[in-house]
Amino acid sequence: DFAPKRRRLNEVMIFNPHYAVFSMDPGKPEVYSGVCLDNDPRFCAEDPDGAGDVTGTDVLMEDVRQLCIHQKYKVAQRPMDLTPTTGLQGLVSAGTVEYAAKYWDYMEKFLDRCPLSGTGSDRFGEDCSEKVMKEVGIDSKEIQKCVLHQKDSLLQHELENPAWSPRAIRINGWRYSGMPIECNTLFHERDVFKPYVVQQAGVSLGELLLWLLATIALGFVCMSLYKRYLKKEMRTTLREEVMLEVQAQMGEYAQLRGA
Repeated sequence: DFAPKRRRLNEVMIFNPHYAVFSMDPGKPEVYSGVCLDNDPRFCAEDPDGAGDVTGTDVLMEDVRQLCIHQKYKVAQRPMDLTPTTGLQGLVSAGTVEYAAKYWDYMEKFLDRCPLSGTGSDRFGEDCSEKVMKEVGIDSKEIQKCVLHQKDSLLQHELENPAWSPRAIRINGWRYSGMPIECNTLFHERDVFKPYVVQQAGVSLGELLLWLLATIALGFVCMSLYKRYLKKEMRTTLREEVMLEVQAQMGEYAQLRGA
């Protein structure tokens, strides 16, 4: 899925494939079979189909073949004219941009042509890999030589430079998980008969009206509560004043009787 984007960015993006390679503790030969290369605990890979026919060793050998294809067929690209008018200024600040077209041709076809569930020469493995190489114009003999002479060094490099995730693409430190929804609109032609409206961030008219109604309702509730408080306070004050007046009159009456 990433191949078309890579082709489009072949002059401005540096790409380095990485593969998941790990080591196992020495002294446990019973667990190396089918997982580690030549039963050597230095280079191991996950078994992709459990009890199926494809093993971790097969995965390691395919990793090496793909690394060899990328190494053999990558070529330096002429840097794109990064002038301010192109809108691409600063995309490539350092390093040589290299692009391996055959690698991406191979990667697009391999998993479809060589699934884990395939049979015979159509199953994930060397035979199927060579068929795909021939189909996309890769010299399989040159790749075999690379595998023979550089297998250990390539796997050692992958072991020492692990990928961020065994099943992810990372671009500039960010995980690639497909084209963002917002970017899909950039690939659709705009209807010239419809006005182009720029969506600006802010509060819509409906939201504004809702906020005004909520503010008015809150104010009404507060005023009602305050009115009830005032009534209660006035009644209490009036009651206290009446009681004080009665007490005063009773005091004066008592004084008159005593006189």
